[in-house]
Amino acid sequence: MESLPREIIVNILTRLPIMSVLQLKKVCRSWRAFMQDASLSTMLLALATERNPCLILHHDSPIRNQLFFLDDDAKNGYSKAVRKVSLPFTSVMPEFDVSGSCNGFLCLSDSLLAETIFLYNPFFQEHMELPKTLNCANHDVVIGFGFVSASNEYKVIRIVYYMEPCDRLRRSVYQQRSQVDLFTLGKDHSWRIVGSAKYRIHRHSPKILLNGFLHWVVIPYNCRPSPSRIILAFDFTTEKFEVVPCPRWERPVRHTFQLAEIQGCLSAVVNCKDGSIDIWVMKEYKVRESWMKEFTIGNYVPIGLNPRLSRPIRIWRNGMSRGSVQVLCSLKCGKLLLEYENQALVCYDPSGGNFEEFIIHGLPEWFRSVVTHVGNLFSFEAEIVRSKSLLGDIRSACYS
Repeated sequence: MESLPREIIVNILTRLPIMSVLQLKKVCRSWRAFMQDASLSTMLLALATERNPCLILHHDSPIRNQLFFLDDDAKNGYSKAVRKVSLPFTSVMPEFDVSGSCNGFLCLSDSLLAETIFLYNPFFQEHMELPKTLNCANHDVVIGFGFVSASNEYKVIRIVYYMEPCDRLRRSVYQQRSQVDLFTLGKDHSWRIVGSAKYRIHRHSPKILLNGFLHWVVIPYNCRPSPSRIILAFDFTTEKFEVVPCPRWERPVRHTFQLAEIQGCLSAVVNCKDGSIDIWVMKEYKVRESWMKEFTIGNYVPIGLNPRLSRPIRIWRNGMSRGSVQVLCSLKCGKLLLEYENQALVCYDPSGGNFEEFIIHGLPEWFRSVVTHVGNLFSFEAEIVRSKSLLGDIRSACYS
């Protein structure tokens, strides 16, 4: 290994599945020291984003939740069998939601009370529990996870919705209030209150992290269900909410639409009445005129789909908020990866209109969610050190 240039070694490692790279740490001391180099981890993460992402599948089993993953080796495509992800904290949090994925880290929150939150690197096998500051038993809590590239800071947002009497004399009259809390990894020792939310976000609403913004499809307060849904974004840099313009639809959107990231752009996915799917892509971020309808996917029923399979009530509710078909991501080959009814994974080729269903061994009968994920070799401690170092450089540049 000593005789090979560092660039060649990194090039070789980026062509391997993440689990194969991690196994190299067990070969010898020199390999272990080499794999723990922060600069190597940074290069591997940068090159890994040029490949198809891993897939994390969340299985909501009755007693204890499980995570599975599918890896892509850049040559043979996704593996034909799922692997189980080890969860060292299930005794503390047996049931959880996958609240976000960013740069190889997962944000997992307690699905019952949402007061317990873990950040977890599933491949590095390291986790961190965030501080608990409130009792969320009677509150509705929305959790999100993001990253500020300029300062190399990871942030967790927590939106708490609660009922408060709106008339001191009439205690039976309540009005919904909200509080937005933020926690910055390596900087905050407790949650910070940064304001309130003017929009109601459903706890299980799908969200997309793009360009340092976390996006949801929401309905404004005091607005009955109608086509007037909007795209709400939280800027992790300014720590404020913004409204992103929606497309100028060709036909009325009677129900909700979902968001996706396609070719690095924010996209809106509409499930039509005839079973087809319209996909709109925002070519220039925050510019309404740049929305274009890029794809129309015809009605398709996967062979492996079991219509008689009864999904748990939580899975059914999630499907109601996002539609029966979810666009997971666009692959490097130009195809789209779709998920049908929490049961089947399908690859769609827009050039020929062809569907290819994944045949995967060990796949659960149904899964609560599928998250695109980029594996990394970072530890939380290393990321905190990098963040503080970068902030020091920024302050030095400002004062010089």
